[in-house]
Amino acid sequence: MPEYEYTFTVFTPTFNRAHTLHRGYQSLCAQTFRDFEWLVVDDGSTDSTPELIQEWQQKANYPIQYIRQENLGKHTAINRAAQAARGELFLFLDSDDAYVPNAFERYKYHWDTIPGEQKHRFSAVSSLTIDPQGRVIGSRFPYDPTDSDSLEIRYKYKVTGEKRGFHRTDVVREFPLPRFENEKIAIDSLLWNRIALKYKTRYVNEALMIYYPTPNNMGARRFISRARNPRGARQYYWELIGCGYPFSPAALIKEYANYVRFSIHAGVPIRDILQDAPSQVYCLAAFPLGWAVYRRDLFDLKATEAQQKKSEA
Repeated sequence: MPEYEYTFTVFTPTFNRAHTLHRGYQSLCAQTFRDFEWLVVDDGSTDSTPELIQEWQQKANYPIQYIRQENLGKHTAINRAAQAARGELFLFLDSDDAYVPNAFERYKYHWDTIPGEQKHRFSAVSSLTIDPQGRVIGSRFPYDPTDSDSLEIRYKYKVTGEKRGFHRTDVVREFPLPRFENEKIAIDSLLWNRIALKYKTRYVNEALMIYYPTPNNMGARRFISRARNPRGARQYYWELIGCGYPFSPAALIKEYANYVRFSIHAGVPIRDILQDAPSQVYCLAAFPLGWAVYRRDLFDLKATEAQQKKSEA
């Protein structure tokens, strides 16, 4: 195992979030467990983020590592942060969220409860999140703790809502996210799925992070972003349908439809879509649905562009 300087590296990717970064900063100042660093990767912000971080570096009671890069996307920020991290455990903190004061103490506790002879099989501890009013977001885990993985949690146990925690830094380094030319958005779950095929996570029914939901139909905007960055989305769904997890037929049809959908967005010929699919039978069965959602995306993209032009006028 490599030598680390801290127990946790708290990683925050950010782009023009100077108005929300204070939530994370203040929550780190309040942590009861102090053996951590904050690693901020600024993905080319044009607001006051650099000045703000510089101010906090001078007065924070914990080390802040700041890396600035050109605007290349969150996935490249994750790759860069994994290499720069000086903590053994890589803890994720989005630029608009916050942790409860004893979060790191509790994460460390739950990690330490995993028996030493089994720990090499685990990469993570993940917890519930709450909204600013203290309500748990989504559903709880079936057991406390639940030793599982992100694929099983989603598809077998049907757990919903935001869940947050850490992974071992060496594991995050093991699975760098791919980059596609002229695309700035990749699906984070590509990383989680790859990890799930090799390592387990300990899921705990303890709310340790405060999640600030994004308004204005985040789900719809997420798929618009994927349509604008289709090769990364296609890679995600191609790996998902080919990973060998025992999906239900309905779930498999849905994910095959998304594979078809973003393959078409990426300009992949139909022959290649079928040829590259792990199962041509499922791909053919899902093709009408994939085509239909692709056409809906075109309508949503057109409507979004019209709204943006109207707001800029």
